[in-house]
Order: sequence, then C-alpha cells, then structure tokens
Amino acid sequence: MPRDIRLGRWPLDLIAGADSAAQRLRIRLGTHLGEWPLDDGVGLPFIAWGDTLPPPLIQIRDYVVFEIEDTPGCRSLGVSTSFNASTGAVTVNARARYAPEGADGNVLEITVLFGALVETFSRVVVLPMA
Repeated sequence: MPRDIRLGRWPLDLIAGADSAAQRLRIRLGTHLGEWPLDDGVGLPFIAWGDTLPPPLIQIRDYVVFEIEDTPGCRSLGVSTSFNASTGAVTVNARARYAPEGADGNVLEITVLFGALVETFSRVVVLPMA
C-alpha cells in the first residue's frame, strides 16, 4: 500500500493504510472537475450536476464509487444516494473497508454533500475495524 505525506501537519510524517486512503479521498471528492491545473480531467462535475433537475443520482453515485474504488487498498464498499427536493441537496454516503493485502484494515465513513442551496462538502472519517 502506498505511503503519503500527511498534509497540514508539522513536522512532516508519513502515513499509510486507511489514513492515507482517507486523505486521498478528502482531496479527490472535494475537487471540482477542471480545478486541478495539472490535469483538468480530475474531479467531480458538481456544477453540471447542480444545473440538472432532478440530479442524475446514478451518475453521481457512479463517479463517487469510481473515486473510492480507485483509491489503493479498497476491499469492500457499500453506497447509498439521496436527494432532498426542498433543499436541492444530494448526499452520497459510503462505507468502505481499506486494508493492505492480508490485513483486517479500517472502515472509512464517507459523505459527499452538494447542491444549489448547500455548500459542497465532503467528509471522510476513519473508524477502527470492529
């Protein structure tokens, strides 16, 4: 499993496993399509989805699932998607297990929330494996 530098902390230290996956997912799921200057194909098309009513829930779920499954160490995934018509908010909730090969690993709880009347938000929480 890859190791990353923990962002936002000093002194710098290396992280791996679920902590690395959580950091990668926070960045990937919080990036708007075209926002990353080195690769304008990276990110989620929040604006295009917000301009479509009702929002394309299956497409949104598929984008989020791809980003989660593409993160090294993903072993299993459960996803639910909902749309609140009164606020225009779309919520994608996921529970993913991340582990190096042969280890038990950790569970990540992932929430992506966006919409016309809400601020785009993504949250990734690392839980110990039960």
